[in-house]
Amino acid sequence: MALNPQQKLAVSHVEGPMLVIAGAGSGKTKVVTSRICNLLNIGVPSSEIIALTFTNKAANEMRLRVQNQTNLQVWTSTFHALGVLILRESISHLGYDNSFTIYDAQDSLSLIQNCLVLLGQKKDRAIAKKCKMAISRSKNNLISAENFTPSSFEETEITGQVYSLYQKKLKEYGALDFDDLLYLPIALFKKEPEILASYQRRWRFLLIDEYQDTNKAQYQLIKCLAQTHQNIFTVGDPDQSIYSWRGADINNILSFEKDFPGAHVITLEENYRSTCHILNAAGGLITNNAQRYEKKLWSKQTGGEKVTIYYAQDERDEMRFIINTVMRCKENENLSFADMAIFYRTNAQSRLLEDAFLSQGIPYQIIGGVSFYERKEIKDLLAYVKVACFPSDAISFARVINLPKRGLGPSTCDKLYHAAAQSQMPILDFCIDLIHGNNSSVSLSKKQSAGVTEFVRILCLLQEKMKQNVAISDILKLAFDESGLTLSIKEDPETAQDRFANIDELLNKAISWEEERDETHSIYTFLEELSLNAQVKKEQQQALSMLTLHNSKGLEFPLCFVVGLEEDTLPHINCKDSVEGIEEERRLCYVGMTRAKRHLYLTSTSYKRIFGQSKFMTPSRFLSEIPEQYVQSNQSDFNDIEEDNEDAAIGKQVFHRDFGPGIIQRAYNTSLGLTYDIYFEDLQTTRSLVARYAKLQHGY
Repeated sequence: MALNPQQKLAVSHVEGPMLVIAGAGSGKTKVVTSRICNLLNIGVPSSEIIALTFTNKAANEMRLRVQNQTNLQVWTSTFHALGVLILRESISHLGYDNSFTIYDAQDSLSLIQNCLVLLGQKKDRAIAKKCKMAISRSKNNLISAENFTPSSFEETEITGQVYSLYQKKLKEYGALDFDDLLYLPIALFKKEPEILASYQRRWRFLLIDEYQDTNKAQYQLIKCLAQTHQNIFTVGDPDQSIYSWRGADINNILSFEKDFPGAHVITLEENYRSTCHILNAAGGLITNNAQRYEKKLWSKQTGGEKVTIYYAQDERDEMRFIINTVMRCKENENLSFADMAIFYRTNAQSRLLEDAFLSQGIPYQIIGGVSFYERKEIKDLLAYVKVACFPSDAISFARVINLPKRGLGPSTCDKLYHAAAQSQMPILDFCIDLIHGNNSSVSLSKKQSAGVTEFVRILCLLQEKMKQNVAISDILKLAFDESGLTLSIKEDPETAQDRFANIDELLNKAISWEEERDETHSIYTFLEELSLNAQVKKEQQQALSMLTLHNSKGLEFPLCFVVGLEEDTLPHINCKDSVEGIEEERRLCYVGMTRAKRHLYLTSTSYKRIFGQSKFMTPSRFLSEIPEQYVQSNQSDFNDIEEDNEDAAIGKQVFHRDFGPGIIQRAYNTSLGLTYDIYFEDLQTTRSLVARYAKLQHGY
């Protein structure tokens, strides 16, 4: 498809700062890749261009598009992968070894728990998590351990002490956590201006995707690299800034023109995804926000149905409407289950939907579940390989030294760590010396000595195979076979089959990974890429997708539901204390609405069961902010029915607040007035109700 006029303006821009406000579905990825291709076509060396985004999937897609069009390779990566590149080359200037390992979230938490113990505190997981969050927040805000001050009642003096010791231990173990991958490059640039200058000369053209999602560390990294040449090309949409809870700052994109004086701003308003009714409804909603760039999305896809708002009596009624709509659209609109998605504000909202789909035999998948690489058996196997690769990695060492059990409990391990630190040796090297009699600082029982000897034997065998450049898949299989992990998996027969399948899948991953790369890549690179990989999850084929609104970003479906549009749900009760909070909730709703291509359904329910009690809910303010000319709803039916004559009432579907939906089977007069015999589906019983008191409503 050819570029439209606004896209052409963006693509042809060469020097100086530019901000592209790219509305939902406006082809921003095409603009970024086309702009890279244009730079290459006019002679800019590929090595001088760098493109940054937030996921490996997006980076790989961008890289392949450029390669297919130009046959040239351009560095496209996540911010964290760029941080790894800079630190592998230059971290020695900060006193670190260049062969560092990267700790994931669980590794970091384990180290923080160890730090609590070293500081005389309990090894409390909850406290460790709070410390981890505070440390992560501090690093993303570029606050060092020395400058740390508690920012909330949950952060005490011990948090600062943990932060300081945690950084010291990371350095001692030759490790970095994920936040260090952004925090340390900026520290490096501040300490060594000449190194920053070398990177500024190296990368003269910067392209940043999803700029509205940048946090302070990412923002500062970009500013450092672009401050001399100012050749920065950013693409984003303030209306889709929905990640403040993980540090994203909408002001980064809103202040772009202030940060880069003379910047060009282009707005992409032609939408290639949705119908006009959907765009106009979403556009009408988002205009209620103040923090934004003005734009009006439009589409050549005229016609189509209006956005449907369904006001349900209660949650059962809401589920019934969703089920009926799903089945109707599958049969009448030529849609498969895979064409449909349901978005909700919180994960807890999925339960009712799951129950409903299970009862009806509708296949579904929950997007955003447990990552493949976070599964226990995968982390255990990789920990063996990590210790062989990085002998100082005490966290991976602690994870598997007693897995399966070798008589080496926490107290024995603590003695080994302490003695290794005293000897200033990597933990694995210390254990090798210990079993060879070259160090007698730790006394072990016969069983413990045998356990350490066996553990060291496995790791030395792995190291030997690595030196022989044995295939990565063979190293992984050797680690699995020799370690005895198969025994620990068999301890839980119920999950054993699935966990063995996961191990097989990891071996398949290693095989395909090696086939796709040249011989210069090593197991160190493999482990590094796994640490940076986006979460991977096998998905059902032809299944309806269920996910939170936050996880819906970047996706699109022919048919979408946004459910639970009630006050305190969307907008969420925790976000209602500030204008900024409400605006982000409105953006979240907007993002969900603009995922839909042809059909969009919004639901709200009058009653919800909360803590076992039925609670009246107020429809979300967002529903009333959508221009009524673009919606169709059942609100006109959402009133008490008038008393019908006896014959007219029979067969009508009605709803009672306590008894649910029912069908009038008989109508007759009594001393109290018009009375109905109503069969209630959920109760599977018939009740006699007086019309004037029952407050019956039209059924659906």
